[in-house]
Amino acid sequence: PSYLHQLPTGGETGTYLAMDLGASVIHVACVSFFGSGLYEVEQVQRAIPDAIKRSDADTFFAFLAEVVIEALREAGGLFLSSMHLGVTWSFRLDQNSLDDGTLVHWSKEFSVSGVEGKDVVYLLQKALDKKGLGIKVISIVNDTVSTLVAGAYSISADSIVDAPCLASCVMGTGTNAAYLERTARVAAPASSYRSFAIATPSAFFSPFSPAYHQAPSFFPQTPLSYSIPSTPVGRGSRAFENMVGAANLGRIVGRILVSLISSGELLCRVAEALPHIPVALTVDDLIAIESDTTEKLTDVGRVLSHSLRLDPSRIRVVDRTLVQSITRLVSGRAARLYAAAIAALSVITAHAYHAVTIAVDGLLFRHYPAFDARVQEALAELLGVEAAAGIYLVSADEATGCVGAALVALLSA
Repeated sequence: PSYLHQLPTGGETGTYLAMDLGASVIHVACVSFFGSGLYEVEQVQRAIPDAIKRSDADTFFAFLAEVVIEALREAGGLFLSSMHLGVTWSFRLDQNSLDDGTLVHWSKEFSVSGVEGKDVVYLLQKALDKKGLGIKVISIVNDTVSTLVAGAYSISADSIVDAPCLASCVMGTGTNAAYLERTARVAAPASSYRSFAIATPSAFFSPFSPAYHQAPSFFPQTPLSYSIPSTPVGRGSRAFENMVGAANLGRIVGRILVSLISSGELLCRVAEALPHIPVALTVDDLIAIESDTTEKLTDVGRVLSHSLRLDPSRIRVVDRTLVQSITRLVSGRAARLYAAAIAALSVITAHAYHAVTIAVDGLLFRHYPAFDARVQEALAELLGVEAAAGIYLVSADEATGCVGAALVALLSA
């Protein structure tokens, strides 16, 4: 559990600092809440250098503290330095309270020494204190809880959507979810609170799940899917994440293309000239492929030309069409699995409501063509048209991590 026992009503007011630490970027913001679901964000964004990702604890947290100072200056000066700070932390934590989070392990190319097994709230607070700031770190949650809280604040004041926001679903580099659970059903220390915000430990379907060893029956996979766990993001045998995580979709499509080229079913006229290297496609490549509506699929040809080091004129339209179809199949499977996760969340949280809102975030839902429409279509198949109509999906904005972190700080102050 996250140890967050309540969601915002939409009427909260105040100004709080927030930090959102992601896989490649850190955001620090001053967030002002005005009630009625309204807020204003003054935000500083900084890329995290590779050297910082591989540094030691003192260097890493000193870097985070420097970004906090930059954000304070952007917000009008250090007079704000007596504020409370909430943190969104995108790495797995073991929590004993809302202001205590022990890093279980690094991921996403981070390997900062001296942090695993330590309370990151304490380490961040120590770095801020060394800078002479009076900032107090009072809460830490993961990105799914931030998305849930930010969605609840906005939806609570939205008269158009008459459904409480009780869950969130984040599918970007990895996959995760959070939902509001009744305390009586939580295997945690006794509490007088009625509910907990629960963040899934790693992924929807992971080695932590009792059903993990039944993976083949739950998620039938192709041999190409089975090869994904050896990749950096897929490490750990996360069956669900391997088929849905944005970073893996390009790898899956690339493996399919290599297989078809090897069998002579794709690019048969030039296959002998191709170098024997894996085809590496990014999510941006997949978006370009699926978005291409030109008669000769020009963008598909451009992507293949770059990936395979071929002259575009040597890539036939029939090959481009096949590649676009393959890409749609892979992203379509991801959308349907995403829908299955959302359907499960709706079943868990809708026990006392006719309709629920689920806050969604991640690259696929934000930017992938027709992804949201495919999810809605699959929800109707899984739950029926009437039940699916009672599930509202609200897409998070770019500032959600900071907005959610600031709200958690507000609620816990």
